[in-house]
Amino acid sequence: MSDVIQDALLAAGVPFEHLEVSSPGMDRVLTKPDHFVRFAGDNVKLTIAPSVDGLRKLSGLLVGFDNDAVVVKTDDKTHRIPYAHVARARVVPQF
Repeated sequence: MSDVIQDALLAAGVPFEHLEVSSPGMDRVLTKPDHFVRFAGDNVKLTIAPSVDGLRKLSGLLVGFDNDAVVVKTDDKTHRIPYAHVARARVVPQF
């Protein structure tokens, strides 16, 4: 822990012995448009609500974010899902 942070926590009386820092993990949740740009090229899983073109779930390669839509390529098609319809999005870990 940085001495500066430790000193600030001590001064504030915060019991820092039990602080834990964690990362979003390999199956990171995508919540902002910038996330869809940053993780372009990764495989993703989307939950769509309300459905778009009959799709409620979608998995594929994240192409990116364009004109307020998440662009995902599957084996047979490139899908443009309006950002407002993306209920949940996660990066799929690759091993």
